[in-house]
Amino acid sequence: MQNIQKLWHDLYGHNEQETLKELLHYIGQQKTQDFQRYNDKYWYQKAVVYSLYVQFFDDTIEGLQQRLPYLKDLGINCLWLLPILDSPMIDTGYDVSDYMSIRSDLVADKNKTKVQRLEVFKNFVDKAHEFGIRVVIDIVLNHSSNEHEFFQQASTSRDSPYHDYYVWSDDQNKYNDTRVIFEDTCTSNWKYNSQVDRYYLHRFYPQQPDWNYRNPQVLLYIIRVFVFWKQFAIDGFRLDATPFLWKQEGTNCESLPQCHTILKIIRATLDAIQPGTLLLAEACQPTSQTVEYFASGDECHAAYHFPLMPKIFLSLAKQDPRYITNIWQQTQQIPSTCQWFVFLRCHDELTLEMSDDKERKILYEHYCKSPQWSFRNKNGISARLSDLLDNNTLKINLAFSILLTLPGTPVLYYGDEIAMRNDKEFYEEVIARTGFKDTRNLCRSRMNWEQKTLKDTSVEVHSHVKNILKLRSLSDCFYSHNIEFVDLSHISKNLLAYCRQGSKESLNIVHNLSGNEINFVCEDMITENSLQMLKPYQTVLYM
Repeated sequence: MQNIQKLWHDLYGHNEQETLKELLHYIGQQKTQDFQRYNDKYWYQKAVVYSLYVQFFDDTIEGLQQRLPYLKDLGINCLWLLPILDSPMIDTGYDVSDYMSIRSDLVADKNKTKVQRLEVFKNFVDKAHEFGIRVVIDIVLNHSSNEHEFFQQASTSRDSPYHDYYVWSDDQNKYNDTRVIFEDTCTSNWKYNSQVDRYYLHRFYPQQPDWNYRNPQVLLYIIRVFVFWKQFAIDGFRLDATPFLWKQEGTNCESLPQCHTILKIIRATLDAIQPGTLLLAEACQPTSQTVEYFASGDECHAAYHFPLMPKIFLSLAKQDPRYITNIWQQTQQIPSTCQWFVFLRCHDELTLEMSDDKERKILYEHYCKSPQWSFRNKNGISARLSDLLDNNTLKINLAFSILLTLPGTPVLYYGDEIAMRNDKEFYEEVIARTGFKDTRNLCRSRMNWEQKTLKDTSVEVHSHVKNILKLRSLSDCFYSHNIEFVDLSHISKNLLAYCRQGSKESLNIVHNLSGNEINFVCEDMITENSLQMLKPYQTVLYM
């Protein structure tokens, strides 16, 4: 409790004592509840995460529950549910209108009450736990929907007690150093509201007004949201848009010190209630900045390694391992209790933000095979893994082999394990409904369960992913941060090789990034036939 008080004073000074007392009293009440204790507080370091939109995976939460055997058989032990909270769905659920309710379209009976929908969700979480699968959900920290009851009341009058829950200005000239994120569709971060004759700030779509964390009641409300979902045995939270929480004139309003203090208060609160509850930061930044979200192991437990994703695709495009080896060797050490989350396609698009101009040009020319795939003025490529890799089974399997054997907790994007393709029809549906040409909707297609039954690329990729995940489950070498890269350029410049060391054994892993056969000698292999022939895009593992 003393830590929370100190952090609170760091953020708000000594002027918000009443709200602090309210927070401490609330935490004290929650600590008396019977929250489950984790046998392993660091479970997220051993997780294999599968991210999905419920409505696209199998329509409803009940449908998703029926698919738990499929996920368990694949080798998944953690589900990340992309936005499930009440929303008008302008931004696929990232515009939240009620933080303590499940959307009605996600249950089989659309007429169920809010309480009944929560019961359906609780049953699902309990069943997932029976299958040994953890559940992580999205909490959107930076903004709400303009249909949230607080914003509706904030818009009625400047004197409304909720007006100060959001960021307002009498003109559009405040925070001029902040970038416009959705520059394809927005020309400003401000939107005029005629009811109060003021502008409100929105870092994303105009329908997503930003919370004002300078008001301590906002932080108290958000903390109540986290604790509410802990009552449903949620194992962790992906923190959406973490860098943007605090606004300061004369800055770019990203990753400011106050932002980190907010996250530390949330972490300290959850630790007081149930240590081991995952906080996963979404911060698309260089790792030198992302590591700040770990702090001393007292802020977020995990963060995405955003710079790695484009480097994997660069190595595949140029058949050159140095893009991957260099980025890992540049990656800073993190606290032993923390973890990188690594991915190929879990964020709807291949983001190019963490690439320099030369790399960005290579990636865009190699992978953006249709002008329609361009996202945010060439800052990303909206294409599924199979589309990016020419629906080539060997290339897709190689990409998965790299992802699933590098350090970090891997995240699989639903449908990629069966080589699903872009869905133009769905993209057009969303444009007709919302008016926004968000090309990421090309990748948000409905799970093609029929495709999995065909004897084609989808079956081969699914089998490959399942086999690699089984191997991961049998060796603890994949749970450490350790990796030792091996330079095999004297044999071929197209070989990506490294050793993963566990407590009992080590594994040597060699990937052929080229479309040619390569012969090499496994010098550490104790066998009469140490000469190995790597087929195009093949991976070999040996002890």
